[in-house]
Formats: sequence, C-alpha cells, structure tokens
Amino acid sequence: MQNRSVEQLRDELRNLGYLSHGIEKWFALDPWSSRAFWTELVLLAAKSAMLLAPLMTLPAVAIMLLRNRPVGARETTALIALYGATAFVMLFTVVIVTAFLLKLRPAIGVDSPRILNALALVAAGACALGIAGWWSRFDRPPALLELLVGLAALLLFFVVAVIALAAAFLSFSIHEAHRIPSVPRSSRSTSIFIATIIIFLALLALTTPSESREPRMPPSQVVVSPNDTKIALLAVDGLTWEILSANGELEASFPYRRQIPSSGGSSSPERWASIATGTPPAAHGVHGVDGVRIRGSSHLLQSVSGWDLVLRNLAEATGIAVRQPLPPTARSRDYVWEIVAGRGVPAAAVNWWASESVGSPNLMAISQGEIFRADLRGSNSSPADLAVDIDRKATAAVLAAIEQRRPRLVALFLPALDILLNRLSLEAGEQFPRLVVITEALAGTAAELRSEGYQLILVGTPGDSQTGSAVIASTLELSPGPATLYAVAPTILHLAGFPSSEEMPGRSLLPTPPPERITSYGSRLASREAAPIDREYYEQLRALGYLR
Repeated sequence: MQNRSVEQLRDELRNLGYLSHGIEKWFALDPWSSRAFWTELVLLAAKSAMLLAPLMTLPAVAIMLLRNRPVGARETTALIALYGATAFVMLFTVVIVTAFLLKLRPAIGVDSPRILNALALVAAGACALGIAGWWSRFDRPPALLELLVGLAALLLFFVVAVIALAAAFLSFSIHEAHRIPSVPRSSRSTSIFIATIIIFLALLALTTPSESREPRMPPSQVVVSPNDTKIALLAVDGLTWEILSANGELEASFPYRRQIPSSGGSSSPERWASIATGTPPAAHGVHGVDGVRIRGSSHLLQSVSGWDLVLRNLAEATGIAVRQPLPPTARSRDYVWEIVAGRGVPAAAVNWWASESVGSPNLMAISQGEIFRADLRGSNSSPADLAVDIDRKATAAVLAAIEQRRPRLVALFLPALDILLNRLSLEAGEQFPRLVVITEALAGTAAELRSEGYQLILVGTPGDSQTGSAVIASTLELSPGPATLYAVAPTILHLAGFPSSEEMPGRSLLPTPPPERITSYGSRLASREAAPIDREYYEQLRALGYLR
C-alpha cells in the first residue's frame, strides 16, 4: 500500500464512499493539487481558512453590530473585511502548525477516528475559545439578544470547524502517510457554507438603511412654570455613600442624603450621561471613554473589546480606522442644562463627558477636553497632581461663569476622586493626602455656591472597579421611597419648573407634585458630522488612567 500514489488512494476512498460529497470532497478532489510538500500544505491551509473564515467572522461581526447599533454599511463592510482577514490568517496558521506537527511526529498519524477527531476538536476549540475570550473583554455583559445570536454563531462555527479541520488533516495525512485510515464520512458542508454567505449578505442589507440617522427636529415646545430657584449640580465620580459619611464637613453641607444603588451604565461616561440626560444608554447613546471610527464614516464604534487588536491596533496602523476620545456627536439626547437653556433658562456646565464648548446667550459650556488640555499641556506634574488640578480648574471655571453670567442652573463634573481611587496605581501614602484635598475642596465649593444663593444637588457614584453605594445629597428636602440615579434629571427639571419626559425612568425626589410628563424632549439638535481627531486629548486620557 505504501507504494501506491495519492491519486490511487483517493480513488479508493471515493469508491468506498468517503469522498462522495461534503467537506472531504472539498479537500480531496483538488484540481490544483501538487505532490510537492509546500504546495500541498499551503493549498490545504488556504482551503481550510477560506472555508472557515466566514463562519469565524460571523459571531464577531454580529456581536459588534448588536453592540454598536446603528451601524452603517461602510462600517459593516469594514468589520467583515478586517475580521475576515484576521480569521483567515489565524485558521491558516492553525492548519500549518498542526500539519507540521503531523509531519515531525509520524506516530501521531490520523489512523483512527479518535486521533483525527481529537486533533480537530483541539484546533477548533482553540479558535472558538479565542472568540469567547475576545467577547468576554467588553466593558459590559451582553444583552439577551446578543447572547443568543453570539452563542448560536459560535456553536455553528465550532461544529463546522471540527468537520472541516478533520477533513483537512485527513487529506494531509493521506498525502504524507500513503495509507487509508478508517474514518467516518462528513457532509453538508456546502449547504452550511452557502447559508453563511447568505447570512452575511443579509447583515449587510439590514445595516444599509442605518446610514440615515433619525431626523434632527427643533426643540420640543413645552409648558413650563418659571421660578427663580437657582440650582447647582455637583457630580463627583468616585464619591460613594461611605466616603461622604466619613467626612463630617462635607456631610454637614448636605443635610438631606439618600443611599442608592449604582446604575445607569457600566462605564463612567455611560453612567454620567444617564444621570445628566435622565435616559438609559439605549436612548442617549454614550458608552465608552473612546471609540474607533472607520475612515470616511461619521459613526463611532464605542463598544470595542479590550482584546480587539484588529480594531484597536491593526486597523489604525493600516489607516483603515482611527481611535479617538468620545466626541459630543456620540450623544443623541440633551443634558438637562441644554434642555432648560434651549427654552430660555440661563445655564452653565463644565467638564462633562461627551460635551462640547458652547458660548450662546443662554448656555456657557466648557468641554472636558478643554479642561484636560489646560492642565496637561506643558506640565511636569504627576498624573495624581494633574487629577487634583483638573477639579480645581473646573471649579474655577464654574465660579467664573457664575460671576459673569449669573446662570440659574450650573453643572460641574469632578473626576479627580475616581482617577485617584480607580485609574492610577498609587500607594496609600500618595493617595490619602490628595483625597483629603479633594474632599475639603468639594466642601469649600459647596459653601461658595450656597453663598451665591444656589440650592445644591450632589451626586456620587463608585468608579468602574470601586465598591460602595451611590449617593444623592441635597440642601433641599428629599421625599422618601425608592430612588435611582435616574432621579437626578427629573428632580432638576422639577426644580426649574420643567416636566420630565416619558423616556426618563426616574422620578423627581422633591416632595411637591411634579408637572405632568411629556412624551419626549426629542433627539439632540446637533451636528452628527465626524469631529476632528484630538490626539492630544486622547493621550491625556491615557496618562490619567482612563485608557490602558
């Protein structure tokens, strides 16, 4: 048997029924086959990768589309191309490595179904585990639909990969060993492959209409009850109920306090956008600290796996995509100060995520990027000291806006506590004195705002890796009963004489009845064009520990 040619062996397999149809036929009946080792090996690996790459790409593309909706046809095509090319290279490498193992270790020859299936299961399992690991490194767990679609696609890939890789290893072993192993047949590969192509085309067709965003409508006209109440929202990332309770001076500044569960999102920008808009992430659209933008597209892919070297490194290195900090265009709902300013109430806001600098008659807003750049440009200070300076500069900007414009609503976001506790790796000796400075400065800011006649609402949430409860505290009496962080926006609107919308799941915490709700304040009236790439701000986010 050892002297017979590969063609004779394959003819004998075909006569026995092994190569009549299916994946084994795809590998064995190759019109371009060659007896040269390298040619045979490269063709075998290329055929394996070409067959399985679409199936390996399917779960990754489906997960990205579900996490980053809406996604246009340009982004979908780029994702299919990038993940498809990566899958092809990975599968090609797996087959090459396994074939070399079979070449160098003839004793492992696939002479039985057990050995053949073991090799195929290990190879397919390694690829499937790679996808599962990539999936596990997103910043938030999958929704039910994503979980079902992802698992189904991953299972489909694994089953077909086992069949295809077994056929590939069988074909290579026949060529090398010149003997016919006793193996079962595998079939239905052609129909599975065609079904995968159809699914890919369906995904592309379904995402094409999403290029047209929801129309930008003029601000909704609502009936309001004007009043002279001056409101100041102090948002402190990293402040918990436990930290507030441990600081007597700060606690005394806010006689009414509520300990509440943290909610509103898994990332810092997502949580604070939920708090300031009063809407869940599905409505406001903010998710991460940064994102990936495909060249020529106006849409930002915010939800990207921490292990996604394809989008985070390869795509940028090749110029297909760029990484950038979260732009204001990512947000599709107005913050509460934008709601009231658009309807005649003077407002000022400083240092909020996904905000842009604005200088209009009723709104003065200073973006986070502007505050961060002012602190870090040309500075030799440590990141910990820069974090404290960011809070100081943001506070000074709010106080200057009060002096210049006398707004009725001010909103100040202070991230230093979160940076020190969660973003930077600091020893207790470095951390503690700065924490004291931050909390003392916060108490001083509260006292200064009170002297200007403002009623205060303080909101604190644990950082991404921090334990403890969120807190809402105020100088105004808060009604009893259950509450969430979604209550902040309705409470502020109630104080300003504005109704909440039905999109806001929270309720006002004031004891007086709020105005009747309206359906919606509508989508954000702002440009959706791609913002210029700000590499300086991006590097500053990295220096402060937001990006790793």
